[in-house]
Amino acid sequence: MAYGNQVKTDALSTVYDDEVYPLGTTFMQQADEVAAAAHTSSLSDATNPDNLLGLQGDRTWVFVKAGATVTQYGCCVINAAGTSFVVKDCDADDDEVFDIVGVSQNGIATGKYGWIVKTGEVVVLATSVAAGAFLTTDGSTGANGSVDESTTAGDLIGRALTATATLPSGSTLAGHAGAYISCP
Repeated sequence: MAYGNQVKTDALSTVYDDEVYPLGTTFMQQADEVAAAAHTSSLSDATNPDNLLGLQGDRTWVFVKAGATVTQYGCCVINAAGTSFVVKDCDADDDEVFDIVGVSQNGIATGKYGWIVKTGEVVVLATSVAAGAFLTTDGSTGANGSVDESTTAGDLIGRALTATATLPSGSTLAGHAGAYISCP
């Protein structure tokens, strides 16, 4: 485990075997870096959804451990009580906001470490959302890690910037949407 002042030079998509940063460490990605971000996508559409969306503004990332496999673009929740930064894909409807840690922008295998976005614009798995809709976790109709529309106070994690499968470039990325998220 690393201690003391750190200079982060690895890509935010890097997956680690060890806890190279203390769990819960945050990293602010400046707006100009967000706009230039180029994550490797696992989507069948060979294009880069981050660049398609034209993400803007600063993003805050948090360093986590995958307690179960984390899907690329999945909404992540606390894996078990007492493990704030050990995460898994959400698998229930309307998780309480304090259980939601962020949205992954790359996959993380079980037992590995990596960075997920806790605040800012992201690409996220989405069951069926309209642009402008408030978002919550979805476990009943979507794949693990999906979000869906909600108006229930206490479980809202963000707002859809695009409708499902209609990222601004015109590319059809079924089951994904652009969103602004803000997790505690």
